[in-house]
Amino acid sequence: MDVIIKGQGASYGISSGPLKHVFNEDSAREIKSGDIVFSDSLTPTLAAIARNASGFIICGIEADHTVGYLRETWKPAVLVDSIDKFNEGEEVTIDGFSGEVYKGVVKLEERSFRDFTGKLKTKIYLEHGVPRMAQRMAKLNTSGVGLFRLNIMIQEMGKHPEYFFKNKKEQDLQKLLGDSIYEVAKAFNPRPVWVRTMDLDSSFISKYEGGEHEENEKNPMLGLRGLARDLKYRHILELQYRAIKSVVDMGFANIGVLYPLVRDVSEYIQAKKIMGNCGLIPHKDVRVGTIFETPSSCLQIKEFIDEGLDFAFFGINDMTQYTMAVDRSNPNMRHMYNPSNTAVLHLLFFFLEECKKSNIETTMTFLSPLKPLLRKMISSGLTSLTIQSDRLKEIGELLEKAEKEVR
Repeated sequence: MDVIIKGQGASYGISSGPLKHVFNEDSAREIKSGDIVFSDSLTPTLAAIARNASGFIICGIEADHTVGYLRETWKPAVLVDSIDKFNEGEEVTIDGFSGEVYKGVVKLEERSFRDFTGKLKTKIYLEHGVPRMAQRMAKLNTSGVGLFRLNIMIQEMGKHPEYFFKNKKEQDLQKLLGDSIYEVAKAFNPRPVWVRTMDLDSSFISKYEGGEHEENEKNPMLGLRGLARDLKYRHILELQYRAIKSVVDMGFANIGVLYPLVRDVSEYIQAKKIMGNCGLIPHKDVRVGTIFETPSSCLQIKEFIDEGLDFAFFGINDMTQYTMAVDRSNPNMRHMYNPSNTAVLHLLFFFLEECKKSNIETTMTFLSPLKPLLRKMISSGLTSLTIQSDRLKEIGELLEKAEKEVR
């Protein structure tokens, strides 16, 4: 077997087909079933347009949003440093397990990744943002959804939220979000579904239809994103609350609300006040939590707990980015992106231990360098992991081993 390149397996599965280069929306729209996309600039929106592809070869890192999207749609993907070795129309076979790309159509042994059936004390939640996958996802052996990202619907459409307001179609957006939340809440009921409000940054949404007004920020990762954006554009946050309330009013008691990229506890207080004004009583009608992605919020964990906190989510991807001063979207800085750096781990274990003292449910996303630390994380207060479905068997077995070591 002729290996063209050895990359990193990003989303499990094996697929063969002709290579098709995706570099803009027009090229993405040409993708047909059986094609293998290769791209050095694949955004979640382009991936959604090219959703008929049988597999993807992309430049990026494990923590990229596009990788997360592909995992949630169960599409095989391989991460590479460069796409220079690939040619349009060339037949290849990709192995999303090993990260290898073979020349021609190669018969490889399929490996299952969704069959973990063991029993754990530590919960496993799913990252999930594609409602059309909800029924299939709900059949997996998990405790529910720890991260349902509302902005994936925006990414799939490629339209800025303001597009709907400018064109007097805000009811269409509210219905889209409400219907999406309903699909997932119904599929997983009574297991919890934690709905994360939108986390959009200017580098993405300035390219969306209706995003012409966005400022050209020199550093979008440090710009108007996360909860700060929702608080500035309050009408968009209120629309999200109304969409959530429409499902709560149907009788679903399994919905929680998560706030992304909170920089200060004052933002959390303000967001909950707006929620109450929209007819949802925090901690009563819905549980409320925060994704701790900045060192400032992590170091304020006691203040968040004092204000009422039902769910504490440690966002290791952005926490690494902001602790290490590394833009994780910058290929020149990938060598410095290290979630197991001692500074990041200091924040993680401080966070877990404080939550444990107050009996706060905790979770976090998971990156491969953290495998040796699972036992310590569990003993320090980690009560669940939130992962993509393709890692269910792998992570389930790691947790099973770690729990035995803790005992």
